[in-house]
Amino acid sequence: MQDDTLQLPDCHIHVVQCQFSKDEQELYQALEKRFRSRIVYLINKNLVKTRLACVLEMILHLRQGA
Repeated sequence: MQDDTLQLPDCHIHVVQCQFSKDEQELYQALEKRFRSRIVYLINKNLVKTRLACVLEMILHLRQGA
């Protein structure tokens, strides 16, 4: 019997901490505020389950903005 299981390498996590400049902090906070209000709207309209990909995309964009 042939083993077709995909063998992935071990996961390595590297955490790098840095300080935002004033402009970067303002951008991050503006994105966070906008995305938070959109997510609260989706929660209030009971749409989170149907728009989950949208919520995850907002989180991704917030991380990219960091």
